Amino acid sequence: MLEVAAIIPTYNSEKYIGEAIRSVLAQTHRVSEIIVVDDGSIDQTQAVVKAFDSDVRLLVNPVNKGPGFSRNLGVAHSTAPIIAFLDSDDVWNSDHIARKHKLLIRYPEIPLVFGPRVGFGLKSEVWPTTELEQKNAPFDFLPAQLGGGIVQTSTIVMRKKAFEEIGGFDDIVRYRHGRRVQAEDLDLTLKLSYHYPFVADDMATVKYRHHDEQSSTLVLDQLLINYEYRLRFLKTLSPQQRQAERVGQGVSKMLHRWERMLQGYWDQRKLQDLIQSLIFGLKNNLLRRETLRFVGNRFH
Repeated sequence: MLEVAAIIPTYNSEKYIGEAIRSVLAQTHRVSEIIVVDDGSIDQTQAVVKAFDSDVRLLVNPVNKGPGFSRNLGVAHSTAPIIAFLDSDDVWNSDHIARKHKLLIRYPEIPLVFGPRVGFGLKSEVWPTTELEQKNAPFDFLPAQLGGGIVQTSTIVMRKKAFEEIGGFDDIVRYRHGRRVQAEDLDLTLKLSYHYPFVADDMATVKYRHHDEQSSTLVLDQLLINYEYRLRFLKTLSPQQRQAERVGQGVSKMLHRWERMLQGYWDQRKLQDLIQSLIFGLKNNLLRRETLRFVGNRFH
């Protein structure tokens, strides 16, 4: 049985962090380490964490560094060969680690297991729904990750060795309209899925909280930074690597999603979002043709 470390980055999450930690302590497969990295909170987050005493190890960033840096710091201080990520406003079901651990044992060559999550709070839904073509067995998820991204951080349970091999999370912090936007989870899983298949659990064992304070409420900014990461990843590939069928499938999915996004803003008359997206598309070689085609079809 492989030991598991839970890594929880947190920032001003006094309302939610206690529930997240209790969900880790309630796992049927015991977690050997719970490491919370406080990212310079100015509320009572640290006090809530300290109330759990020796059950939780608290690390503190003196200034806000972002979730990528915080997760990397937590992993660096962990000793278990398996790491599991949980955002401080999310919750694990009690069988989350047991199910993911079982799949990692069954497939020792697989670096990462993930699964669907169920939304709660402002919105309730199961995600993803249709894009998990293969469940409970190794599968090439690179095309899906390029096409839209289907791996949410709080569902990830993975081998520490693979995490270190890929270089961890991108720790660059980006801001839009004074609020942080991020897609470091997409960056990590894109790089890893290029080299390895993943396993998707068929059971949703994570509850993803929707609330007004999270960065994902900045919908367009979040979508564009996701495209930025995909385009940056593709630039790291050689021309020969980009010709691979699996990469081509992913690019086709990505471009189709881009066209659907532009059409959606047009249909809903969200002109400010449409203009911002068109400017972004025209600046990026891979999106330029589809962007120009959309403009030509609508304005000629």
